[in-house]
Amino acid sequence: MAQYNLEFIGEADTGVKLVLEVDDFYGQRFNVNAFRGPHANMKGHVRLFDAGGSEIFTKRIQVNSTATKIVSSKYYGAGHPYPRNWYQERFGALYAIFLDKAMTAAFPEKDVPDAISFRVKY
Repeated sequence: MAQYNLEFIGEADTGVKLVLEVDDFYGQRFNVNAFRGPHANMKGHVRLFDAGGSEIFTKRIQVNSTATKIVSSKYYGAGHPYPRNWYQERFGALYAIFLDKAMTAAFPEKDVPDAISFRVKY
C-alpha cells in the first residue's frame, strides 16, 4: 500500500525515504486473522528522510477504526477500499487508515489515496 501511494503521488523515485512504524495496536479479541470490536486503534510514527539520510519530517500518528470516506458498493478510484465492517475486524483495513493519515501528514501538498469504506450489498 505504501509503495502504491508513493508511486501514485509521484514520490517513489525522488530519493526520499518513507519510514512507517506501528508502535502499538489494539484490537478487541485479537487473533492472527482478525479482531472484533469498535475500539480498535493503531499508534506509531511516520518519518521522512532526504537522499542524504537526514530526517526532514517526523510525526506521531494515532488512528481509530473509522474510515474517512464512505462510498456505495462500487468504487473505481485510487484509494484503498475495504468493506465497511472490516475497519473494525482486519489489520490491513486499519493499517490503510494509518497509512492515509501518516502520508497525508508527510506530504500535505499531495493527494494521497484514502482509506475507503464501501457498503456491501448482499
